[in-house]
Amino acid sequence: MKRVLQVFDASDTTIENILIEWERHVDSSQIEFEYAILEPSGENVSRLDIETTAKVSHLSRIDTMKSRAFIQYIRTYLRKNGPFDSIHVHTYYRSGLVLFAAYLEKVPIRITHAHYESNVSEISEKKKIYTHSMKWLINKYSTKLISTSKKSGQLLFGSKNFEVKCHVIPEGMDAFKLVNMKREENRSKRMIEIQALESKSVEGMRFLLEVMAELKRQRREFNLSLVGSENLSQLLLPEVKRLGLEKFVQFRLSQPSVTEVYENVDIVLLPKDLATYELPLSIVAAQASGANCLVTENYPEEADLELGMIHVMSQVKDAKLWAKKILQVSSVQVPEPDERIFALTKHKYEIGVATEEVMKLYVEVQG
Repeated sequence: MKRVLQVFDASDTTIENILIEWERHVDSSQIEFEYAILEPSGENVSRLDIETTAKVSHLSRIDTMKSRAFIQYIRTYLRKNGPFDSIHVHTYYRSGLVLFAAYLEKVPIRITHAHYESNVSEISEKKKIYTHSMKWLINKYSTKLISTSKKSGQLLFGSKNFEVKCHVIPEGMDAFKLVNMKREENRSKRMIEIQALESKSVEGMRFLLEVMAELKRQRREFNLSLVGSENLSQLLLPEVKRLGLEKFVQFRLSQPSVTEVYENVDIVLLPKDLATYELPLSIVAAQASGANCLVTENYPEEADLELGMIHVMSQVKDAKLWAKKILQVSSVQVPEPDERIFALTKHKYEIGVATEEVMKLYVEVQG
């Protein structure tokens, strides 16, 4: 039995959802997961506490103490709760200190996982120095590197280390559940799903409301669902009222289950200034569920299942042009369920395949 410690930030619900799926699909006769959740305080309850029987520890984050104290803190935890065969860290740049502590405690397999595509150039010089230091620690003390995409791996590990050391393993999803979702038949309205990942995308969403207003002027039937954070409706409701779209627009909170987001959706709009494309899962899940995707240039290539369901639009903000493209995409035939399942498996997005790829890294002989 291999003992594997998964480390992630409490605020990262995306990683938490991924880990829960791994927990459900891992071969428990070979691998046992334990979880260390980093957070400002240990008072929060995680979904892992509720939905799994695994051991879950709530630890303090690095921003609550100095780096040297944090390293000793993690070393003490590993010493008291180990030995572990592997440690798998999902805390982005903070991973460096965790990996260094694991190295000092002689954890044999030390994995850093790059999930996001944040741009270091957008942060302060002081922060850049910190991130470059963490990158050095990550590359120095990780025995294995994993990324969800080529870009996320290159940004966290650097191009050279990515090419030499990194395994690209897409995030997995329950392909059969997504593909076989029940859909309402003979619906009179088109559901246009827009996924907001963070508040900085509000300007992009305001433009999409102008596109919806154009569809309304053309007397087209549609129903727009805006998916995002709790304050999304507060930010956009005045614009919805100004454009007279109250009957056409609804606000929905992001759901833990991706199937709840894409149920009965015909088109998913993901323009670049709306979505950061940090994870290609949004686009992949949409294709799996039977929704055509209208995206802008530079979307992650890993997200294309090669089913003809990705439709690229320029980033020009022309509401009439976007409305025309939406109407064109809405009439595109969706591939059959068998084709979608085959594509998900081929590209390693099916959760069983993705989990198996990750599990191999815990049992490979070091040397």
